[in-house]
Amino acid sequence: VRCSAGLSVIDYSGSYCRRTPVDVDLPCVDCDKNIFVRLRYDDTLQESEECCVQAAALYTSPDGTRRIRVHTLSLPCTSVLGNVFRGADLEINVKHRLVETCQMLPVKPPAQIKEHITSRCVDTLYAYRKFCATNSSSGQLILPEALKLLPLYTLALNKAMGLRMEPEIDERVAWMHDCLSLNVDSSMDTVYGQLMRVDDVLLESDSAAADGAVPDVPRKPSPLSLTSEGIDATGIYLFANGRDLLCYVGKRADPSLVHDLFGTDDPDTLCGNGPRLWTLMEFDSVHSKQFTSIVLHTRTERCKHMRLRLLRHGSREETLRFFDSLIEDRSTAGMSYVEYLCHVHRQIQNKFV
Repeated sequence: VRCSAGLSVIDYSGSYCRRTPVDVDLPCVDCDKNIFVRLRYDDTLQESEECCVQAAALYTSPDGTRRIRVHTLSLPCTSVLGNVFRGADLEINVKHRLVETCQMLPVKPPAQIKEHITSRCVDTLYAYRKFCATNSSSGQLILPEALKLLPLYTLALNKAMGLRMEPEIDERVAWMHDCLSLNVDSSMDTVYGQLMRVDDVLLESDSAAADGAVPDVPRKPSPLSLTSEGIDATGIYLFANGRDLLCYVGKRADPSLVHDLFGTDDPDTLCGNGPRLWTLMEFDSVHSKQFTSIVLHTRTERCKHMRLRLLRHGSREETLRFFDSLIEDRSTAGMSYVEYLCHVHRQIQNKFV
């Protein structure tokens, strides 16, 4: 990566081999590969001009031809910090901090990493509050529009599997390896998964059947906030975290629907002593076919075959993988979202003292 006068490359982050300080080696390149490059201001940039960043990839085509592909990005310069915040990309910020977390894990304890992640969030919001929202009340937490969910994703990263104390070392290393190579969309699922209630969607087909039309493909379930307030004991939920697709069946879920989906009245019997990988089976019922359609669509959206796991009630995995993944609740992994917002706000106010 090269850049125009006034800028320079400090370092690279990502999953790759680096044999020289300036080159990055990859065995193959596809649309999901991403590498972060940190730039530094070396000189004053003129607001009337544009700065350029250029990435060049030297590769061998399938027929053995050596080629070079060049991408050049031209960006306007501004002296107004508010313009920078308006153009900020939340997903890229989250992905970069995820990669940064993975790089620090082998050399720093999780507690220090969590403190560093929160400090980065506080510094960003403090800069916005100090230079872009000077007329606002000091007792109010001011968030830039483009980064208004930054505290939520920062909290989610603090509660990530790799920073908890419960997982085995093998599971933590596997999490690190996956996060370094994930694309941006998959990284967002890893940090803040998607929770969906599927029983409501499936039971809609009963109403449609009364009208003589049963859709083979149900509507897509609406995503829910990651809080236990949205969990009902009568519901059936799917939780996609980028790696696994967890199926949680409420204790008081509709027995006939449970039998249609799992072929048994007690799904716990399918789990054994824990949430083993569960092979999706399609039974001869409309509900089963629609449930299969939802699972396949969820996997297709993410371009990967997420492992389907059925959680057993009262198991350790039910707490570790599901309820501790409800980021906005207070848990053994950390404070609630409301508590975390108050904590970030206090840290920002302390900087003004």
